[in-house]
Amino acid sequence: MPLAAYNATHNTAGWAEQAISLAGYAGQRVRVRFLLVTDNDGASGMGWTVDAITVWPAHAIQEFRPALKIEDFFDTYFALARAGKLNEEGLPNLLHMAVIMREYDREIRAVHPPRLVQQMLMWSLAPIGRLLGYRGAFPGEAQGQYT
Repeated sequence: MPLAAYNATHNTAGWAEQAISLAGYAGQRVRVRFLLVTDNDGASGMGWTVDAITVWPAHAIQEFRPALKIEDFFDTYFALARAGKLNEEGLPNLLHMAVIMREYDREIRAVHPPRLVQQMLMWSLAPIGRLLGYRGAFPGEAQGQYT
């Protein structure tokens, strides 16, 4: 069922902004599809561009069973974030990441690279990271005591 439509019967040289409320779908799974219908053969321009899509606010609830040390992982990660130890993408440097991922190998795994590559990197780089002083866990430091 179409939720909203933007109709343009002429060429637009600039961007056209469209805001659509999904509030009526709160708590439901929503799939968003973009459809271009035209009688133009596409030869006169680049066509249609969708850019800068934002869905907000978004909340996710995740349950971990068995929990293992997942709370410690998140405490560690947020302590690093508060201390400014993460890059623009929200990640620590590669050596520190290897130490952390080795510490929490049973609790959490990255989607990529493939698992075998992760293990090779983790087991080869984590000892170097530890030698340089990186720690994998920061118990008690979730309250901003990271140094």
